Amino acid sequence: MMGFRRRAVRREGDGVGVVVTAVRELHHANVLRQLFAGFSLVRAARVAAWGS
Repeated sequence: MMGFRRRAVRREGDGVGVVVTAVRELHHANVLRQLFAGFSLVRAARVAAWGS
């Protein structure tokens, strides 16, 4: 994965490649965070349902 990123950066030109990679990583982290938050909400709802 890291090798692929490095190749992509070299192909796009240093500045642009770095920005694109940073944006992609931020977006990916944000998606993961949203998935995790959604999973936690579902889990909390299940616990509440079982509790009542």
